[in-house]
Amino acid sequence: MSAEQRPPSPSENRPRESSAGPEPSTDVELEFQPADETPTRTDAELHSRIERTKLQARVTALERALETREHQRAEIVTQYERILEERTDETEDETAGLLARLLERWR
Repeated sequence: MSAEQRPPSPSENRPRESSAGPEPSTDVELEFQPADETPTRTDAELHSRIERTKLQARVTALERALETREHQRAEIVTQYERILEERTDETEDETAGLLARLLERWR
């Protein structure tokens, strides 16, 4: 077979690289993983750690909200007790005043 009739070799099919670009390094090895691979153990561990951290943050936020509400309720109860005590004092004063006036009339 002559050179004109023979099919081109794979090296002849490759596009020629320009001389302006850097020379490829042969001492570097790259490892690629296909995207359709199942997650590795480290991926699962990382996912678990992220989920755990999210849950811990959520629990902390809920605990703070609960403490805030408990504090607000305690403030409301204290305010209610203060108002109730003031009303009781006013009622006692009015009752004492009425009683005093009635006693004065009876005398």
